[in-house]
Amino acid sequence: VTYEDGDGNLQRITDLGDAATTSAPSAPSKTKADIPTPHITTNQTYYTDVPPDYSIPFSYIRHRRRQTTTRAPISYNLDAEDESFLLSHPLYPPNITAIPFPDHPGPTPTITPAKLSQIIDLFENETKCNAIISFERAQTLVKKSVPSLSSNHPSIPSLLRSVYDHWVSRRSDLKKPLLRRYWPVTSIADTNPHQVFRPREKEKYNTRKKRLNDMDAYRKMLLLKRDFEILQKLLQFVVRREALLRARAEMQRERFDRRVYECVDTSGCEWRSRFSPDDVERLLTVPPIEKRFLKTFDASSHSHGSKKKKRRKAGATGGGGGARGPA
Repeated sequence: VTYEDGDGNLQRITDLGDAATTSAPSAPSKTKADIPTPHITTNQTYYTDVPPDYSIPFSYIRHRRRQTTTRAPISYNLDAEDESFLLSHPLYPPNITAIPFPDHPGPTPTITPAKLSQIIDLFENETKCNAIISFERAQTLVKKSVPSLSSNHPSIPSLLRSVYDHWVSRRSDLKKPLLRRYWPVTSIADTNPHQVFRPREKEKYNTRKKRLNDMDAYRKMLLLKRDFEILQKLLQFVVRREALLRARAEMQRERFDRRVYECVDTSGCEWRSRFSPDDVERLLTVPPIEKRFLKTFDASSHSHGSKKKKRRKAGATGGGGGARGPA
């Protein structure tokens, strides 16, 4: 028997037993997953750390961080003068050729760029814009903040004295603090281009004034209420006027139709008007006007008034220049 398999190839079978084995493909064997086994260790202090009567709380346990003392960042940067002072200092590590105090135990304190910038930054933050601090105060600050210079080594006082004198001379030459944030604010009227960081001018905003509930505001509200009432009355009169004009036009049309009807009609029926006497009376009735609106609606109050004639001065007109006598 010849047949075509799933891949499109022709297959030939001569025995039915072979056909049964070939037609039923065998299922692929499952590979066993390689799951690593963890290494188990026994905690010897578990029953000591966790008491037997411990129960899990229903709420979360708030974690509180430990308060660590962080040193404030150093803002002062060394410049060329500080570097030249540092290179010429005898306790700068490259300049030390021999131990200055061999009899004293412990390492000899040195001055490095990091220590110099830290010490000057301490002095600046303590002094700010005020008077220069004393040497005793500066020495106390350094021993409290710099651990490497807090010992009783005999070279530390001379080291601190040299750094203090250098800082005082720099500040005296500059005539202002070494840190930029302690400088005075530059005036807006200063035209020096080297003086920067001027403050911006304050913009003037045209904001609305705060309204107060006082007697003046109450009077204004009364006037506004009266004006709106007058406007309402005027609009009512306008509506009434338009209604009268419409009724007049309809009456004129009805009068014309009645005349045509009387000339043409031969039935003898009476003409029936579309307007009743009540409608005409209602349109012609003028509603009463309140007394407070009479002065507003008075036409004489809105007149411009007669202009007074100016008296002619004597000699202003005419040829003779004298006063005109009686005729």
